[in-house]
Amino acid sequence: MMLRRKRKPTWWLLYLLVAVVFGVGGIEMHRAFSADGGRMLELLIVLITYAFISFWLRANTGAIIHEDLERWREISRRK
Repeated sequence: MMLRRKRKPTWWLLYLLVAVVFGVGGIEMHRAFSADGGRMLELLIVLITYAFISFWLRANTGAIIHEDLERWREISRRK
């Protein structure tokens, strides 16, 4: 018999991403970049953020759905 471990979404990774994006954005605001260099850095930040969130969603979709299902079952039992 295989024991299934309840998997929870790794929310801390998403929170870490937010902190890193704000940190890099703050550094970008205070550093002196050329106009083109600043825009390229902003574009790079947006693309990396989008890619990381997409990866995080793919890795955690099942856990999020399972968590919602468990909440729904718990609410249904109370009624």
